[in-house]
Amino acid sequence: MIDGIITNNETLNSGSSTAGTATSNRLMDLNNDDIESINILKGSAATALYGTAGAPGVIVITTKKGEEGDMRVSYTHSTGVDWLSTTFNLQDEFAQGRNRSRSNRTPYWRSPGTGESSSYGPRITDLEYSTDPNHPEAPSASDFDGDGNYIWDKNGFLVTRGTGNGTPANNYQDNYRGFFREAMQSLNNLSIQGGTEKATYAFSTSFLTNEGIVPNEEYGRKTFRLAGTIQASDKLKLATTFNFVRSDYQRIQQGSNTSGLLLGLYRTPISFDNANGFSPEDAVDNPSSYIFANGAQRNYRGGGGYDNPYWIVNNALRDETVNRVYGSLTADYNLNKWFNASLIIGADYTSDARKQNFEKGSRTRSTGYVSLTQYNSFLTDAILNISGGDAITDKINLNYLVSANAFDRTRSFLKVQDGCDYKCTYCTIPRARGFSRSDSLENIKDNISKIASKGVKEIILTGVNIGDYGKGEYGNKKHKSTFFDLIKELDKSMGIERLRISSVEPNLLKNEIIDFISQSNLFVPHFHIPLQSGSNKILGLMKRRYQKELYQQKIEYINRKIDNVCIGVDVIVGFPGETEEDFQETYHFLKSLEISYLHVFTYSERDDTEAALMSNIVPKNIRNQRSRMLRSLSEKKSRAFYNSQLKSKRIVLYESENKYGYIHGYTDNYVKVRTPWDPKLSNKLVYSKLKNIDDEGFMRAEKVVQNKNVRQVSYSDAHG
Repeated sequence: MIDGIITNNETLNSGSSTAGTATSNRLMDLNNDDIESINILKGSAATALYGTAGAPGVIVITTKKGEEGDMRVSYTHSTGVDWLSTTFNLQDEFAQGRNRSRSNRTPYWRSPGTGESSSYGPRITDLEYSTDPNHPEAPSASDFDGDGNYIWDKNGFLVTRGTGNGTPANNYQDNYRGFFREAMQSLNNLSIQGGTEKATYAFSTSFLTNEGIVPNEEYGRKTFRLAGTIQASDKLKLATTFNFVRSDYQRIQQGSNTSGLLLGLYRTPISFDNANGFSPEDAVDNPSSYIFANGAQRNYRGGGGYDNPYWIVNNALRDETVNRVYGSLTADYNLNKWFNASLIIGADYTSDARKQNFEKGSRTRSTGYVSLTQYNSFLTDAILNISGGDAITDKINLNYLVSANAFDRTRSFLKVQDGCDYKCTYCTIPRARGFSRSDSLENIKDNISKIASKGVKEIILTGVNIGDYGKGEYGNKKHKSTFFDLIKELDKSMGIERLRISSVEPNLLKNEIIDFISQSNLFVPHFHIPLQSGSNKILGLMKRRYQKELYQQKIEYINRKIDNVCIGVDVIVGFPGETEEDFQETYHFLKSLEISYLHVFTYSERDDTEAALMSNIVPKNIRNQRSRMLRSLSEKKSRAFYNSQLKSKRIVLYESENKYGYIHGYTDNYVKVRTPWDPKLSNKLVYSKLKNIDDEGFMRAEKVVQNKNVRQVSYSDAHG
């Protein structure tokens, strides 16, 4: 959120062998010097203000509006330098070749001209150069040009030491160590601000240039911003912002399983010089380092393997040009401490033009390839907040907040329970949110009916510990009704089309609940069940109320009872006392489970918790390493789940935003679907066939039938 308005933060990464680059999110458009403050909203505060979009949490960025006083002009300049501090530890002992021959079963050298992938040959210290084409170990005639010169290395080809010209073989470790360069960044900022008691103004502009550590990778950004406030009356204040951003980015193909910068860089054996005798700095700008006179690419596998990295940075470029305009208008009316109203209206337009180019001879596109893509996005938003409150007594405060989002009509969150009676050693929620308590069943049903009347199609039931639903409004221990009672009652039509359950503890997810949802009319086949650790030892230290065996039983039971079910899992890595063995136990436990995705949390200390006082602290670098491993596992699990849904028929609820020419939606079992923008699909439930997964990981779907009453189509029918 920037100045109270949801902004477009889509990345639209392309990770295919054709596109092969990662795209930054649009927060990079914001000039850091324009930021006044950053706050993070979570839980009910986020959803109350910003609806479903705020469910995962909201980063609230407030920019400068100017200050009362004389005009102030400020100019700043900064320059930065970055460099690669660490590289992979690669073998520096063996040349390209085969690790054994049929005759003498000893390693032998192979010429790049063979095109062979093996790169574990004899020791480089056992080789020297020769230029004699009649040498018994000389490569084939195709490795020589018409003059009889060896084309792959200026020094000649490699032979057994003592049989050549006496020049020891070079060890080209600089293939990777010398490839990267120092990255230079330059930033210029100009700001003008001032104002009176009644009005303030602020203008800023910035110019950023950045050369990356990869040669030919460049980024440039220009920003222009206007902001102002007017005190229209004692009670009414108006504020506005306007922003324009232009950015240009030249990226390098990061690679796939067949081609790309890092593959060609790190897999080149030490016996082959990618730079062809030039320094790394000169090789980038000298085509003779990576291209032969006939135009063919020069690489260690003779053109049949991985691209030469110097070829990549010159002949596989992706250009991106972004023009973006966004801004907001805010009106604040403060009547008294009991009534404050705020209306925020905003818009965000982005034009993103991308060009991907592969010259002829590329490993990815041998015949050449050019792709031109234009993404356009236009988002609007209007948010009304009404709040107030004051102290009733010395110990009691009464506060309220009512919020409405004009464009949040697809899904809505409804809190049915708050607080927690559990005592997990890492958690501050019980202290912050109090004891477990629940809303009344009658009130929940009434709220669902009201939400449905506004056009919302899906409601997500939330709570701090939703499975503990039923304790009274004031936290009394008597359960007026259970969570099972709740879902049975809500499974009746109240104008809502779909109900989804948020996170529920495994020990509170009873089999009877799973059985009921398997036959439900409204509840979708999607569960999110926190695990936190796959080690019983760590679960004990966390004071969780189950062990991994129970968790495994729940996952297995769900998959037996519900076809095509989606199961998400929360897990914490780096908890105090977590050894490498404990982590590996968690990793392999998660790997064995039939689940769909992970939410991975890196443990961080919280004041006033038992865990903060524990010994055997896991170093942060180890925590981050473990987190990356589990995130990678999550990607594999998610991809496998998506693959399992191909060709199936599901009910897709499409959202209302046009994001770069696409409309997005979710199936009942939480598969994210993307299709070309069609306003007729907005906020509609569409019976669809899942066709394929695109390069950016979205499921593509085609409409089978659009039902006016989608409940006529059961989820069991939709399975197949």
